[in-house]
Amino acid sequence: MLDARGTNEFVVSHLPGAQFAEPDVAAQLKRLGIGSQERIVVYCSVGYRSALMVRKLRKAGFTNVQNLEGSIFAWANEGRALENAAGATHGVHPFNVIWGRYLEKSRWQWRPVEPRK
Repeated sequence: MLDARGTNEFVVSHLPGAQFAEPDVAAQLKRLGIGSQERIVVYCSVGYRSALMVRKLRKAGFTNVQNLEGSIFAWANEGRALENAAGATHGVHPFNVIWGRYLEKSRWQWRPVEPRK
């Protein structure tokens, strides 16, 4: 599972077990030992950036790459699990106020929440 969003978005929350996609994502996957035929699912906020990354990976020879329909906004709106460095979380970075309209307002979170002590 690859997260195609920006660093600020990823640290707020991501899908459980997802990897932040580096700029040279093909080299990153090879470094992680991910073969060109292994299943890779890519997501972003709504699907645009992840679609671009899917295209890029296919051009690089990865044959089993999919774009997660609805991406993290749909995932969160359905009440599915999210995490960050502190553990389970509820919020998602809305990217901006225009794209954020596809995310339930109660889930908007611009910065990571520090764990309670």
